[in-house]
Amino acid sequence: MADNIRGLTVEIGADASSFNKEMSSMRKAAQASQTELNASN
Repeated sequence: MADNIRGLTVEIGADASSFNKEMSSMRKAAQASQTELNASN
């Protein structure tokens, strides 16, 4: 079941593995960006 709330798609279910993978990917990208920002200072 998915509801669209103000442009955000929310899937409600017991399987959160894809969400966890995406969050892990986002964290890695944010860490890489932070590392680049720190190196430029």
